Amino acid sequence: MKLHRGEKITIGLCLLSVLIGVFSGAMATTISIDPENPEPASEITFTIDIDQENVTEVWIIIQECKGSDFCYVPQNISMAKVTDFSYEKAVTLHYDDSTYIEYYTNIKCDGGWEKTEPILLYLSTPSNGNGSTNGDDTNNTPGFEGTFLLLSLAVVVFFVSRKKRVQ
Repeated sequence: MKLHRGEKITIGLCLLSVLIGVFSGAMATTISIDPENPEPASEITFTIDIDQENVTEVWIIIQECKGSDFCYVPQNISMAKVTDFSYEKAVTLHYDDSTYIEYYTNIKCDGGWEKTEPILLYLSTPSNGNGSTNGDDTNNTPGFEGTFLLLSLAVVVFFVSRKKRVQ
């Protein structure tokens, strides 16, 4: 099969773009957290593994948010070097009403900074043991006390009126 000049140029440009992407020094990073399903106002340990030499600083930026329209001021925290390719930091979340956090890292390597893509993590809500997650430790279901009171009153009225008819 003979390739035309235009096809050769197209294939050459595709190969060139792949080679540039492979050798451009793009940094491979992996961020892990412990616990995997953190709760609001809890401590989270962030570990970042970086597949790159000459890393001099790693910072993690964490922003706690509640709902879809409000976020607190972000925390900008320096991470400690654990090994040549791994950094770690335990971070305490500050707000009980946070529903999710968004975090990313800034990595200083060879004199320049590289920012990782932001990650959104929804926080677990604490359970009180009966399946409810409202933070209330009682097993009461509000609103049914009045119903039972009215039902009891109706039964008493029924029996009293029936007793008067029999006499």
